[in-house]
Amino acid sequence: MDVGYEGPMNGEQSEWIEKTLSESKAKIKMAQYHGPLYTACKQNSPFDQLAMDYGFKYWVPLFDKYNMTLIFENHTHAFKRSKKIKYGKVDDEGTIYLGEGSWGVTQSPGDCRPDNVELHEKVLSAPNAWIIKIDTSKGIQADAYMNDGTQLDSLFIGLN
Repeated sequence: MDVGYEGPMNGEQSEWIEKTLSESKAKIKMAQYHGPLYTACKQNSPFDQLAMDYGFKYWVPLFDKYNMTLIFENHTHAFKRSKKIKYGKVDDEGTIYLGEGSWGVTQSPGDCRPDNVELHEKVLSAPNAWIIKIDTSKGIQADAYMNDGTQLDSLFIGLN
């Protein structure tokens, strides 16, 4: 999905999200986009803040309404795993947000100034990638690794 680089988050894009999710019978619902909404690192750019504002207005209500399972966010080049979030709060029925995209990126320690601390399980300034294995009868296995192969995190999301 596009957080405003090529097209607006509202209008056609939000309508497509609503239509797709409302018609979905999938047990597992995932999305991916560039700019994080539940960022682990403070954003300084006005564009980044605008993407978050529009995301909370147009996308997050749809994610919460249609019970998204997992969302991949990027941009700040940090490692993160959120707690389950619904309506902006920790909730056992919520969505897990993973990110924030940093495989192969050189990053100096301290680049991430923590944000939304109460909503995150883990945050680290480290190059990483998530490896996802999906078993539609059991759930999702998500494992995060640093560039050198060191495992940072492991998570299993079972199906209800």
